[in-house]
Amino acid sequence: MKIHCLILAMLLTVCLHAAPHLPFGEGAMLEADRENLLRFVDGAGAAYRLCDIMGRQLSSGALNGAGELTLKLPQGFYELEFPGHRVGLYVSPAWQGAPDPFWGMQTDVSRRERKEGMAVIEQVLNLLERTGIGTMRDYRSWKDDEPQPGKLRPGSDSTFQQVASTPVRILHYLADAPSWQLRPENQQAKGEAIYPRHLLSLERSLRLLLPHRAPGMVGWQIENETTNRPYPPDVTLSEINACSFLADKIDLKQPIVTPGFARPLADELGGYTEAGLAELCDVFALHVYLPPEKMCDSVATARQVLAKTSKPGMPLWITETGYAWSAGNVKNPTFRGVDGRKRALPADDMESAVSLVRSAWIARACGVAKFIPFRLIFCQEYSVNFGLLDLDGSPQRNFAAYAFAVQCLSGKRYIGELAAPPRNWESAMVFANGDSAVIAGYVPSGKTGPLDWKNLPVKEAVRIDGSIPGSGSAAEWGKIVYLFCSTAEIEQWIHHDTPEGNLLKIAENYREQPRTPFPVTTQFSYWQYDWKTNLYYVDTPEKLEFHWSNLADRALPVEPELLLPEGGRIVSVAEPLPDLIPAGTKLSRSWTVDLTQCRDTIRRIVLRDRRGNASPVTLRFLDTTSLTREPLVGAGEAKNWRVNAGGKMTIRSVPVEGAVGFHTRFSSPGWAYPEYFLNLPEESLQDVIAISFEIRAKKFSDRRYPYSKVLFVHDRSKNDFSQVNYPPPTPEWSSRMVIVPESVRMRPIYRLRIGLGTAENEMDFQLRNIRLHRIPR
Repeated sequence: MKIHCLILAMLLTVCLHAAPHLPFGEGAMLEADRENLLRFVDGAGAAYRLCDIMGRQLSSGALNGAGELTLKLPQGFYELEFPGHRVGLYVSPAWQGAPDPFWGMQTDVSRRERKEGMAVIEQVLNLLERTGIGTMRDYRSWKDDEPQPGKLRPGSDSTFQQVASTPVRILHYLADAPSWQLRPENQQAKGEAIYPRHLLSLERSLRLLLPHRAPGMVGWQIENETTNRPYPPDVTLSEINACSFLADKIDLKQPIVTPGFARPLADELGGYTEAGLAELCDVFALHVYLPPEKMCDSVATARQVLAKTSKPGMPLWITETGYAWSAGNVKNPTFRGVDGRKRALPADDMESAVSLVRSAWIARACGVAKFIPFRLIFCQEYSVNFGLLDLDGSPQRNFAAYAFAVQCLSGKRYIGELAAPPRNWESAMVFANGDSAVIAGYVPSGKTGPLDWKNLPVKEAVRIDGSIPGSGSAAEWGKIVYLFCSTAEIEQWIHHDTPEGNLLKIAENYREQPRTPFPVTTQFSYWQYDWKTNLYYVDTPEKLEFHWSNLADRALPVEPELLLPEGGRIVSVAEPLPDLIPAGTKLSRSWTVDLTQCRDTIRRIVLRDRRGNASPVTLRFLDTTSLTREPLVGAGEAKNWRVNAGGKMTIRSVPVEGAVGFHTRFSSPGWAYPEYFLNLPEESLQDVIAISFEIRAKKFSDRRYPYSKVLFVHDRSKNDFSQVNYPPPTPEWSSRMVIVPESVRMRPIYRLRIGLGTAENEMDFQLRNIRLHRIPR
């Protein structure tokens, strides 16, 4: 039996690898209305169907004995359907001229280069240049580039060398500090290996990494998605101040870009801008993984926060965005270690394409200066995939849609919307350059009648990929339509006063302002606090320790002033700083404070320099003892919990403990997250800032629980959830509290899950005294 299984597995492997495919990226670079010779790998004699972007068959045939096929096709996206396998083709004219700086693409090609060599970089650059995309965002791991102090990894500059002869430039983003940046006693132990701690050594690192790369750079982005990390804003701001000052010192001309902030929420962004982020950077970056309808709101939130700074109109770049496609429950153990689909299903692909181009339209209309989808090269994240190319490097519908949007909207400015869109259209945005206008129309699902724009003076109409369908029905056109017109001839139908247009004016009225970093960077000893969130330190401190690093070439005076909230008092100061901090020197001091008389639940502490040489630090401490306590009564009864586990779970009452018990057996190590349906609206979590509970878990071995989380489920039936970690339980009763992030509280919450994972085949834990906590009014 084992031999038969082995033979079957070998045959399956051969079949999977024998599927016809083109070399990486080649299917995305076909010339329109010219004969294109396609040479397939493993394709000799394979039968195919040629379909258009809507899945309509255009022709059929077979590859020749050498696996070749010659096609002459008009502009558009096509799919070759082989038995059990599909290959995408995008046919278009090559881009001519300089690229429009708005259009970008995340490639992360440097990660591929280390495994596959320089050829993959060259192919990606050819693809971007041909499409008219001039910016590529490329992740660089600082710990990989400089694994030892002052030692650059050989070959780490390959991508920058390749772009030199192309119009493509790299948005260089550096993250993940190497372990030598940390004090030995803190390395890895507290998970602090993300941020640099020794700021005085930054200058050596930046001189090693940046000046020779600068000619190939369009900007330098410092850190990534910091609002997704359990670090308050001051941690990132200290690093950014140091980097911004040193960028001037080493004469880096490229703009400094903020971290890409996920979930543009006013509270999260405000924690950074109130402490001076805008003044340290040239560009404000967002990551928007939301429906297109939320794009304008996301930009408006950023502008609302920036309005309180000295740079209300500073450039906005969206440095990640996109719409993932389902990986599906597909097992493919032979395809490069990736389980799941290696190519999107047509419906998923089209939904991704529509979402991406609509987001690009709206971002451009709102005055966003750069738009970078995530990402060109296939990337798997949990149960979904990203990729405008599939795993084999074949273009998908979302690539064709984005490439054509680049082609037809480059150089054009948003001027408004049609006051009365054609029948069945939901929106019609107008972009123009002189007398050349494009109407970008969206037709929502369910509209099946003919699309009628005969009252408009249209010169040409095409669908999402630039192709022209055979009929006028919505089913043939799909959800996206482009109409090409004369600006003057449609002026009477254009409504100019729109929310997007108002945001565009803010961006266009901005005049560049220089950065104003401080020569002395102040750091708070964040590593001394185990319990942190992306907004707060969860603690009532008795001692505050700060560090000053003078990055200038001369000694500078610093006169620190500590400002405490009402009711707080300074008990003592270790010793005053000297009159001058010498160049290249780091000094540390601490204050002993008493905050027991403070009434505020969120306690704001500011350290500033009266001399103006050291960067200010703003800290927010959350005092959990002053929060209200409201029992989640229904959660104390076993009947109100539902089974949710990767094994066989039983739920029981434990009256003697006043608890509910959960026992699960697994066929292999798994997880158990029993589920409680909130009784809404009485048990709404809308204003809840924290949830606490008592938990104990039986130990079946000495192994640790690999993860323990509280999950907040945002719908009644699907599996859309946010999660927050809590410290693993012990065999004895212990209290746990999780802070509910603003990004979670802003969404409806219908279900609550509390549980953990295990490396064992059995799990048993108990919960009691689940409480909801709010800030007192």
